[in-house]
Amino acid sequence: MSKHCRIKTSENQNNVTNIRSEWMNGLEVSHALGMSYKTLLRLRKSGALPYSKVNGKIYFKREDVDKLLDNNYRLFFCECCNKRSA
Repeated sequence: MSKHCRIKTSENQNNVTNIRSEWMNGLEVSHALGMSYKTLLRLRKSGALPYSKVNGKIYFKREDVDKLLDNNYRLFFCECCNKRSA
């Protein structure tokens, strides 16, 4: 194998690693969020969680999963003592 082929193979492996770190499949997302796949399906169909479909397989961007969590983050205040609680 020539040096050129080894470099190309290494670059391809790095690209695959980058893609895998940026995208998650449905099973990974449902495990990470601790929810059933059916609940994940509802989030997807409602438009709350964007996705990509390639050859029948569904993928989610990690940043979109993080945004979903951030957008649903709530702080509650106790009215009787004006203290914050999570």
